[in-house]
Amino acid sequence: MLYFEETGLELTGYPIVHMPNGPGIDNAAELIDELRQDGVLNEAIGNTDRAHERIYTTVGEATVEQDPEKSEAIRKAVEWANALTYKELKDGSHNRSWRESGMGAEQNVFLDVVEDARIDDMRAEAKSRLARMQSLASA
Repeated sequence: MLYFEETGLELTGYPIVHMPNGPGIDNAAELIDELRQDGVLNEAIGNTDRAHERIYTTVGEATVEQDPEKSEAIRKAVEWANALTYKELKDGSHNRSWRESGMGAEQNVFLDVVEDARIDDMRAEAKSRLARMQSLASA
């Protein structure tokens, strides 16, 4: 969201979806595979009690050329997330776009940068316009 707030652009092409415990990257396996192939992530299998579990650790830096604005936005986001406890991070991720999307649905994360009062005003205006259109249609 930092990148969007500063530039009005999306940082990645990966949609965020509503998952049971909070937002997640849709088809994250594709991204994880790409990062593993680039040598950025290492994958380990969980212990014998949880053999289906995968543990990922960073092992290097991405070699993909990124513009300075994107790199700075990523650095700030990591710094922000690292300063939070698990509960704070989880609570902070259950924002408007997560609350308003259904399980498995893509989240409109850009709603999260719009203040609640502005969203309320936009909804009231849309409701008013709909009522006017319905009135005109029934006349």
